Amino acid sequence: MSLKTTSYHLIDHMLSKDIFSDNGLLLLSQGTKLDAADITMLLNRQIVEIEVYDEVHSVSKKVTTQIKDLWAHNDYELKDHYLYCLDTIKGLFQQSVNDKICPLSDFMETYSPLLERTLEYSFLFHPLHKIKGHDEYTYRHSINVGLLSGVIGKILGLSKNEQYLLGQMGLLHDIGKLRVHDDILNKPGNLSQEEFDAIKLHTVYGYEILKKMEGVSELIYEGALYHHERLDGSGYPYRLKEGEIPFMIQILSVADTYDAICSDRIYKLKSSPYYAANELMQGIYKGNFNPEIVVPFVRYLANSSVGDQALLDNGKSGEIVYIFPEEPHRPLIKVENEYLDLRVERHIQIVDIASSN
Repeated sequence: MSLKTTSYHLIDHMLSKDIFSDNGLLLLSQGTKLDAADITMLLNRQIVEIEVYDEVHSVSKKVTTQIKDLWAHNDYELKDHYLYCLDTIKGLFQQSVNDKICPLSDFMETYSPLLERTLEYSFLFHPLHKIKGHDEYTYRHSINVGLLSGVIGKILGLSKNEQYLLGQMGLLHDIGKLRVHDDILNKPGNLSQEEFDAIKLHTVYGYEILKKMEGVSELIYEGALYHHERLDGSGYPYRLKEGEIPFMIQILSVADTYDAICSDRIYKLKSSPYYAANELMQGIYKGNFNPEIVVPFVRYLANSSVGDQALLDNGKSGEIVYIFPEEPHRPLIKVENEYLDLRVERHIQIVDIASSN
């Protein structure tokens, strides 16, 4: 099946039909994987519409199929942007780690339409947190954290420029993981202290890569370096505390933690958004996270789930009917003809959410 598309969608897509000039000269042959130079050449010749295969070539088929299925009744254009972005960002990450570092503009040419649409609708891609398996985790996580960081910035009332910068910080925060050996990064069991120390170096690797990237601001490469720091000094790599961690990076850390908890990883199955919200709230009490960031974010997440079905860890399920402002992560749930207040029944957790849409 072929797809007619516009120029910003074309990079890394494969031609399904030969392209000829007006005088019959073969310009590009079927099967060509398009790059920026090809697109420039076509535009210079005023060729604005071509045919490409309607598939993503480098992303796991398991992930591609799940995204298409989960978004079957949602925003088709947003789904298409996400898949295209995942395919392209994966290639740009791998190229940059192999010392052919792409400028920030290359990343944002692909990422900007997805980020802008997400910020416009504050779409939190609940379907994506239902994806099973750890395939393409680093790339999905990077995209998701960028989107979440931007949305948190919007929730907090930050400027459009700051929201956009947060999206860039989130997209690139984990690029250093591609320099960690696959045997360690994808180990299914517990890590030794030596292996954990090796993984922690991804923050430094990311900083080194991004310092060399054209167009990157200080907060972007500091985001890669500091996103595992915690306000109480328990983080890494420098055990920074409170005011030593820029506020924008504190936002990035919250988005990073939330998405990691809600996603399947090689060593741990995903948990529900409410479990992740509970962990963030616990992080406030432990001194890890800033309540000025976490509480508005958790309240927003909770309010967006009113009317959804909650599956509880006691085997029952019910409708989320009310969010308590002081503890938004422990809502009131209607189970059959009874009401369950999770502020009182604190031993009960929400293990999954089924959207009412």
